[in-house]
Amino acid sequence: METKALLKTIADEYAPSLGELDVHVSERSFEKGSYFAKVTVSEEDPFKAARDTAIDMGTVLSEDRDHGIVVAMLGGGIVGKTPVILVAVVVESEISLGAYSKEGLITQRAAKRAVESFVALLNRYS
Repeated sequence: METKALLKTIADEYAPSLGELDVHVSERSFEKGSYFAKVTVSEEDPFKAARDTAIDMGTVLSEDRDHGIVVAMLGGGIVGKTPVILVAVVVESEISLGAYSKEGLITQRAAKRAVESFVALLNRYS
């Protein structure tokens, strides 16, 4: 499954925890509050690197080594109190990242900042 579609499915599943008023994330909110990136790591076990980074940054909600998927809830935003859902999809040495956070009236770009922080921390494995 594509990272974007997987992130949308998981964001819908955790919509109340993300501050959504509905039981799912609207397409408009998803487009506004999502951020995606890819990173290549030279670590012997990229899945472990992604999982360990998620543990360091927040709470791992699920992991599936067979499919190379790690899902985590991170703190984002200006003071780290905005919930951000992050999905890491590991295929060989490439990790596709997707994050979503509900954007309010004041745009914080919490998903983008969370992914950038994740990549910076993950780079210790490169």
